[in-house]
Amino acid sequence: MLGWALSPNEADVADVFLASEPQWDGDPALVMSPESLAFAGDYISEAPRLREYLIYGDAGFERRNVEVMITGRGPVLGRVDDRFVIWRIGGYHDFGALLQFFRMGAAQHLEDFQAALAMHQLPCFHVVYADRAGNLLYLYNARSGRRYQPERRDLRLLAHLVPEEPPLDYQVPISGDDPRYDWGGDVEIEALPGVVNPASGYIAASGNPPWTATGGPDFDPAAWPEWFVSDQDSYRARRVRSLIEAAPRSFDDVQAMSVSYT
Repeated sequence: MLGWALSPNEADVADVFLASEPQWDGDPALVMSPESLAFAGDYISEAPRLREYLIYGDAGFERRNVEVMITGRGPVLGRVDDRFVIWRIGGYHDFGALLQFFRMGAAQHLEDFQAALAMHQLPCFHVVYADRAGNLLYLYNARSGRRYQPERRDLRLLAHLVPEEPPLDYQVPISGDDPRYDWGGDVEIEALPGVVNPASGYIAASGNPPWTATGGPDFDPAAWPEWFVSDQDSYRARRVRSLIEAAPRSFDDVQAMSVSYT
């Protein structure tokens, strides 16, 4: 027997890029070079085209067309002056979340559940797990990318470093014309904050950063860059931790806590 639950988290899983608009040469399906869109790597894009959608209304389904353009980073949402506004979000091309949920629900033991999590199709969420064998698991799940952050040492989520440069604020639109600021690949699930069977004997996710999900030395916040986690510790989370850490709690005690403080 086992149980698991999800709680929303605030991992930084998306960026807005401002990129210079290319000069189209009339080719309806143009393979863009790094020079033409000033992107890093081999980005393939298409000239703007119409995409058909079915919209259901009072008269049934209606066919409508919307102009779209997809770049190697993601869809173009609009323009600011002569620059494209491009949205990049982790998991944009993933379609396996429902299958992952099914496998999480079908898990019979910890190894099954970990294998389901390894699919890494969910975009976000704190994940908590417990089973009759006494196993506990916590994962700060996120679909994000390795970002360039020059003022930090080489940590597990960073792509590369240039120490003499100032820090970059990823909470605002960033330059799409500078290849250093593109994502350096996806963050693997093994690099995310997580723990199995913490020494404290408990896990709790209630609007708090991952390093407060359990007591003891299981997490070092300095192992992850500041931009990655936006969660702020909540009063509810602090109260839950204080109750759990004060004395051993029975199942009925935990149920009473969930009613009283959530």
